[in-house]
Amino acid sequence: MTPRLVIFSELDGPLHDPPGSAFASAARMLKTVIRANVSLILTSRKTRAELEHVQQGLGIRDPFVSESGAAAFIPPGYFGRDLPGTRPIAGYSAVEFGRTYSDVVAILHRTARNLRVAIQGFSDMSVEDVARECHVTLLRARLAKLREYDEPFRILDPHPRARLRLFKALQAARLQCTSVGRYHHVGALLDKYAAVNLLWTLYRRAHDRVFTVALVDAAAGCHLLRPLDRVVTLGNADGAREMLDLVGWARAIEDVARDIQHSGVDC
Repeated sequence: MTPRLVIFSELDGPLHDPPGSAFASAARMLKTVIRANVSLILTSRKTRAELEHVQQGLGIRDPFVSESGAAAFIPPGYFGRDLPGTRPIAGYSAVEFGRTYSDVVAILHRTARNLRVAIQGFSDMSVEDVARECHVTLLRARLAKLREYDEPFRILDPHPRARLRLFKALQAARLQCTSVGRYHHVGALLDKYAAVNLLWTLYRRAHDRVFTVALVDAAAGCHLLRPLDRVVTLGNADGAREMLDLVGWARAIEDVARDIQHSGVDC
């Protein structure tokens, strides 16, 4: 029996803001890969709305993980049963690990105000502001602002210790901060890959034989937990490397799927 091949991709770079032609080319390539026995799971810093847009463009209908592991979204009936511990959100069965966006934003602003550290978050910005600051289209900015679990923000205070003071206070409030480019992201203190491990478990329960692959960005490092059968690293660890584009990313997935399937792996 051919095993179910499940590919988890945490690569954010290629999905940043590609042109429509890149989406069309990548979709054609992935169409040959994503068949009845192959699933492609996107895990990303992006919002549910952004990932829905990406999945629609690429023809992906599998579960996905948004906002750095804050929630897993599973299409209804995907695993053939009702899933305990889920909540219906926008037509999905959602398993949430993060705190609500309103709570995160309120704690962030209250903490910054108490410390007298000036900040600016996405919640303070218009769609036009986000598009201009992040160099993306208005559509992408609108989707990026539809946040549910974490808040991107900038520290406007020029004092060199402002960042350390704010991060420490947020950690005391059981929030965690990560830095991505010009922005910091703040959200619940959570295990980034708990959602990946949950989906791994659900696939194992639903299928007799499963082989799981992690497709990771070399610059970000590999932090996936032990259940995954193989890790494939894309790019170089050098931060100055040339970013892999969307078509290159799709080609890498195609190559990985072909290699796994032709190798006759035993699950």
